[in-house]
Amino acid sequence: MFDGGAQEAHDRMEANANIGKIVLKVKEEEMENKGPEQLLKAGDAKIEEGDFVRAAELLTEALVFDGTADALHSQLLCSRAAAHAGLGDFETAEIDAGEALSLNRTSVRACMLLARYSLELRMLDQSESAITLGLKLERGDEELLKLQVDVKLAKEKAEKVKPMQKE
Repeated sequence: MFDGGAQEAHDRMEANANIGKIVLKVKEEEMENKGPEQLLKAGDAKIEEGDFVRAAELLTEALVFDGTADALHSQLLCSRAAAHAGLGDFETAEIDAGEALSLNRTSVRACMLLARYSLELRMLDQSESAITLGLKLERGDEELLKLQVDVKLAKEKAEKVKPMQKE
């Protein structure tokens, strides 16, 4: 059938294929044993590493669990919003942040993310509303105060452009 060298190469290929199958099976079993809390931690870790695609995948997987409490569901959406923003997809990030805030109206993080991504999309009134709510929840939040200044500047700039467009 095979000479000595060919047989050895064939055996190595077969062994590598088996190792690949084992690794895949272990990864699948790891994911089966993870609930939404563990997937949230894993997704946040991937965001920290800059692996936004994998983060979004993990967080999306966590969002399909039935019976997840609104507060946890909101956290998952906030993290997925951050992953989408890391990929430059601010439209999806804004949708996730808005849904997170609708699930948990006391989430300062959801307010901040919705404000940030709305600003990116030039949805200035929505950004301003999210900032106002966030500052009611946590007066003096530095990130929200910075965003408030950015929104004010963006609105002033937009007002200056309007008269020029009419001419």
